Amino acid sequence: MKPKFYCDENITRKLENTFEILGYEVDSVRNQKLFGMENGNLVNHLNMNKQTLITFDRDFLNKDILIHHGVIILDVHPNRDEFSVPLLKEFKVKK
Repeated sequence: MKPKFYCDENITRKLENTFEILGYEVDSVRNQKLFGMENGNLVNHLNMNKQTLITFDRDFLNKDILIHHGVIILDVHPNRDEFSVPLLKEFKVKK
């Protein structure tokens, strides 16, 4: 079963599309127009929908936050598409 990813609002449309091009099921804050949602409410939404969060937000490393299906924190500096998209494509190839 493929993971269902959910892109936080700090993930660009281009990066979100890259996940889709690589064959992953992706939804996002942008698609659902849920901008500004508090982290706790976002976690509840993710857990209900069995989705893995993709974000640049290191606040999700907090031990009090429990996302049942995981979180991927992209630690790319600077976090711009010209750096993150090629790294994601390279990671997919190496799997």
